[in-house]
Amino acid sequence: ALIANWPEHVQSDTTHMEVHPSSILGLLGNMIPYPNHNQSPRNQLSASQSKQGLSLYATNWMNRFDNTAHVLCYGQAPLSRTLYQDYIGSGKMSYGQNIILAMGMYGGYNQEDGIIMNADALQRGQFRSICYRSYEGYEEDDTIAHADWIARKLAVWRERRPAPFSWSAGAQLMLLGEPLVLAPDPLQTVAVLRGEQLFLPAKAGDPQALARAAIDWLRARANEHFALRVAHFAPCLGVKLPLIRLSNARTRWGTCHPHGRIHLNWRLIHMPPELLDYVVVHELAHLHEPNHSPRFWRHVERILPDHLQRRRRLRTDAYRFLLP
Repeated sequence: ALIANWPEHVQSDTTHMEVHPSSILGLLGNMIPYPNHNQSPRNQLSASQSKQGLSLYATNWMNRFDNTAHVLCYGQAPLSRTLYQDYIGSGKMSYGQNIILAMGMYGGYNQEDGIIMNADALQRGQFRSICYRSYEGYEEDDTIAHADWIARKLAVWRERRPAPFSWSAGAQLMLLGEPLVLAPDPLQTVAVLRGEQLFLPAKAGDPQALARAAIDWLRARANEHFALRVAHFAPCLGVKLPLIRLSNARTRWGTCHPHGRIHLNWRLIHMPPELLDYVVVHELAHLHEPNHSPRFWRHVERILPDHLQRRRRLRTDAYRFLLP
């Protein structure tokens, strides 16, 4: 075998060529200034630290086998460059930060391997990085094993699914758990409740006007009735009268804000009084305890000893009283 040490020594009969020293190191290793003058552990440490200092991943982000990455927030290109640094991104690749370093020779010839950091520089973002961690998850799709459970849930859903509601004369909706019959009357100027009939200022053939008039009337009744129930229970709980706002939420019956304000869903006006009172007491108790701790439930139980039954019924039977 005829081995050449440098490319310019290659001849026609050369069989092998020595690997250039720079090819032994990786990409970041060749970006270390004067790597041939460093000890091998120093180059290894510098390359591993530079990997953590990369400002971003350019490629292969989704296919990396490691699940943790540290991305430097304020990356900088090094002031001291190597030839490879100029090849990569025109020398603009940032994989660390430039710092001012003072070397102290305590023994006259040897130096302690340590750096004193300025706390203010760290607070301003020096060496700040973001840690990314990826996770894997999977979803089981075994419909045969869960067929019985799916069938039961579908049956409950079909049972609770409300029938289509028709805004027309004679249609029924609930007011505090009692049926209310809609009676459109174009001669009416305001909505009037007479017995179980609600006469509304709308034409029988105009369902949108009928719905708008009925909902406006229900919201007005909700505003009045909720204020009465809050005024009744607030002294019992020992709290100040809060500011009441009507809510149009689809997934919450009420919310309590720490500044003495509660929001109650106007659809509670459909509910029987015992369910409405439970929601009112629940939200007022949050003025004492803004959580669901045992202390919170003791406040509720002091006013409503049967609150568990009311809560269970609100979950299971509320759909029977609501508009579809």
